[in-house]
Amino acid sequence: MKIFSKLTLATLFIFSCEEETYKDCAGITEGSSREDNCGICDSIPTNDCVEDCAGAWGGENICGCTDSNAYNYNSSATFDDGSCDTSLTHISFVKNILLDNYCSSTVDIKQTEDGGYIMAGCKDNSAWLMKTNSYGEKVWEQSYSLGDYWGNRTVIQTSDGGYLFAGWEGAMKVDANGVQQWIKTGVPNNSSQNPYYEDVLEHSNGNFYLVGGGPVNDPNNTNKGGQALLVKVNPNGQVLKTKFYGGNCEDDLFTSFNDEPYGNWHFYFSIIGYAWGIIFISVFLYLTIKNLL
Repeated sequence: MKIFSKLTLATLFIFSCEEETYKDCAGITEGSSREDNCGICDSIPTNDCVEDCAGAWGGENICGCTDSNAYNYNSSATFDDGSCDTSLTHISFVKNILLDNYCSSTVDIKQTEDGGYIMAGCKDNSAWLMKTNSYGEKVWEQSYSLGDYWGNRTVIQTSDGGYLFAGWEGAMKVDANGVQQWIKTGVPNNSSQNPYYEDVLEHSNGNFYLVGGGPVNDPNNTNKGGQALLVKVNPNGQVLKTKFYGGNCEDDLFTSFNDEPYGNWHFYFSIIGYAWGIIFISVFLYLTIKNLL
């Protein structure tokens, strides 16, 4: 028993005295090479691969917004980091339309529901429209038989996807592709006079309302000077009502208006223009205009 115990202690002592050896990733005993997260084995720690913004070790992704419709779109980004903001659209372009619209420098431009634009002007003394996409690239262009030689004009997109043009000589409705649907020239019941339309809106009741005036006379009251004008037209172009406003001063004119609630009134027009020689705001005109609806 004593001999066995001595041999056991001697064996344990021999094993405990052996030195452990280490080989690095290159197989070199006591080497300094290390394998990084990309599986590259070397002894230079400064060139170890790093994790990119997309979480890929050794990756070269450029993180940012990859949605071209977002205002913070990054054309260089290869990985969408979720930062896209589509609450605002930031698209800019420069377009010279004077070559197309050369009889007047006054152009009305409105953004359309598809993000593009509709432009109203005149060409060869005729009403002219151009539809573009959101980058200003022309989709279609058309001039029409409605005369339009100078002054102001306006255009709106209508609820059916088409457009309504109003200018000094009259109003015109076209479809979404610019195909003419109807034209109304002159002052209702007096086609020899121009209406000098300045603004138009489509009401929630489906009708259109146009304002203008200036050197326009009320055929039922020829003693007054040039009158401000308000005309109601249905979607098919039929004139439903016409109203004249103003005194004995010449060139009374409605230049713009909008459809806004006023107190408990649901059909209230706020009309701004010139009548009786002063700035005219229709706070009191509701009693008259409500009959036009």
